[in-house]
Amino acid sequence: AKALSVFNDVSGMFCAETVAGAHVFPQITVKGFLMKKAISLGRPADAVYSSELLERAGITTEPGCCFGQRPGTFHFRLSMWQSSNSFEEDLERVQKFHVEHPDGWFQ
Repeated sequence: AKALSVFNDVSGMFCAETVAGAHVFPQITVKGFLMKKAISLGRPADAVYSSELLERAGITTEPGCCFGQRPGTFHFRLSMWQSSNSFEEDLERVQKFHVEHPDGWFQ
């Protein structure tokens, strides 16, 4: 429930309720810097998003392109059993990353 409220409160993120299991699978809107990077690399946008999320925030996810998502949609799978910090801290870092990703990190 915590993941749903965090993700659904952010513009460009939507997470359906998880009935059971240890993962959430939010749908994301990828734009700006990361979309341009994905196009230039010829890689799915959610794969680039997941790679950057690991590099910049230390959060391990699996891109939705690995799971056969509908064309034109982007997702990532996040385990609710992250080994690094508490799950709530991980959610905050994902939220911050998502808000910042369109403009890139050029500072």
